[in-house]
Amino acid sequence: FNLLRGDWPGSDKDREKAFETLEALRERIDVGLQWPCESPMSFTIPFASASPVIDGKINEAAWHRALTINGSYPISSTNKTPDGSVWKMMWNNEYLFVGVFFPDTDIIAEKPPYKGDSMEIFIMPSKRMKIYWEIVIGCDGELFDGFHCNNRYGGFASNFAIEMKGLKFKSFRQKNGFSVEVAVPFAELPNYMLGN
Repeated sequence: FNLLRGDWPGSDKDREKAFETLEALRERIDVGLQWPCESPMSFTIPFASASPVIDGKINEAAWHRALTINGSYPISSTNKTPDGSVWKMMWNNEYLFVGVFFPDTDIIAEKPPYKGDSMEIFIMPSKRMKIYWEIVIGCDGELFDGFHCNNRYGGFASNFAIEMKGLKFKSFRQKNGFSVEVAVPFAELPNYMLGN
């Protein structure tokens, strides 16, 4: 917008490219402008009385008291799809635990893992700081993680050289799908040093 309004310097070619980019995003922008919810859904994630063994299986007793969501929400939709997926979350004083099961009869592993069947989570501990982790774990246990920072103009900068220290994860293939367990260390989350 700034480039098209003339607030930023640029050539006619730069402005043409900016216009093409906005046209390509028009449908997604319209969905956002017409979003039916004024605020995002809120969930309470329970404290884990026992830590799960990170072996890729989410059927052990430690997961029974976790926040559990059955199904998923497709991108740009508020309607949950009963696709058979199961998402679980809980925490203790050291880790945020995430476990998921995806039904899948045609499992495809790729490198990087986000190109194949995988679990992807984004964790932004503070909206004020606008810094977040992206964690992608493939069906074969391949890891891709990135450290990102949003800016006030809607863009972001990424640093893929930084790896999350102490991250524990494991994938497990089954006949009817695959599951992933992750233990995200709170000490690696931005804003942790402030006691949040």
